[in-house]
Amino acid sequence: MIKIRKLMLSKNDKLITAFAGVGLFLLILTFLFLQRTMFFQTMLIVSLIIIALPFIIFQYLEYKKAKEIEMYLPDFLRDVAESNRSGMPLARAIETATQGAYGALSKEMKRVSAQISWGIPLEEALRRFAERTKSKLVRQAILIIIESHKSGGEIADVLETVSTDIKTLKRIESERKSKLKVYLVSTYFIFFLFLGIIVALTSTFVPATPQLNEAASILGGNPSNLSEEDFRTFFFHLSLIQAFFAGIIGGQMGEGSPISGVKHSIILIVLTVVVFQFFIAPPTLSDRLADSIMHLSPTSSGVKTTPNAFTVFNSLTTQELVEVVKTKAGKRGLDTFTYMTPDDIEFQALACRPCERGEIVVSKQSIVVNKPTKIQYMVVGLGNGKYRVIIRGE
Repeated sequence: MIKIRKLMLSKNDKLITAFAGVGLFLLILTFLFLQRTMFFQTMLIVSLIIIALPFIIFQYLEYKKAKEIEMYLPDFLRDVAESNRSGMPLARAIETATQGAYGALSKEMKRVSAQISWGIPLEEALRRFAERTKSKLVRQAILIIIESHKSGGEIADVLETVSTDIKTLKRIESERKSKLKVYLVSTYFIFFLFLGIIVALTSTFVPATPQLNEAASILGGNPSNLSEEDFRTFFFHLSLIQAFFAGIIGGQMGEGSPISGVKHSIILIVLTVVVFQFFIAPPTLSDRLADSIMHLSPTSSGVKTTPNAFTVFNSLTTQELVEVVKTKAGKRGLDTFTYMTPDDIEFQALACRPCERGEIVVSKQSIVVNKPTKIQYMVVGLGNGKYRVIIRGE
């Protein structure tokens, strides 16, 4: 039995080591190559989940095992009591009862019987069983049985009483869980509602930041230095925190244990990552610049847009920008940009610290991104359908 247990622990250790190795490998790759990309936070969360997953799974399996033992323990104790009344000693009655189908409890009681046969006192074998189970209910029941056996009382009556009490407690717990399931459903509903609001804000309010900055400038205020990626990151972190604690609270309310809520937390966290990665697409610099260019009249000269913060990840050329402008203009029915060429747009760096640090390189016809960073952009109308994009940054 000891060899089997050691083998099981060995398999668990190997699984934990394998998951931890894969997770650490992804974590190192994430910090080395994705630290300042739009995928950094997603890969960081995925790596941490992979590392923690085996620990969480084993803790949950231990929790389920304890609940299974609690479920079968009343019937087992009743069988032991009947055997004891027929004249069997308690140790022999336990050994006989292990022949029944009691799930995980049968394995544990067979282990108790084996320990007794090796010369370990009955009380000590039962105490070890209670410690392994990690169940408060089982531990209390076993302590009562141990004390009754020591005192030499009518152990069969004690076993019957403990069995009845455990069944009553389990019935009350089952009724409580069935009534509280609605709160678990409510937790999921509230989180989905919260996530829906976040998606709406990220899809409508955040992209309007340039317009809000312009309105702030007109009213005499200062434009925000927060980029759309800053808002997206803030909402992402807020959603992750909500997902984690919603799962824990849902598990506590629905199943009476925060450990059981971990699985709900993982489900909600994975859902959050999927929504932000695939359904809330981060904006591109070409999209924002195209909107700013179309906001200015082709005949504008010396007119400029409000400076807007932006986290830039990808390089851009005037050719690519012109194509985006034409596509957007065509959808909006604007014919004035039909004949725009790459020569009608030029990039210029002005007080650009990221340029000095080599994070980005700005030339007249392109912006090369060596390291994703936050910049400020502003579009100036030069007249005759020409525009200048000014890039700044701290």
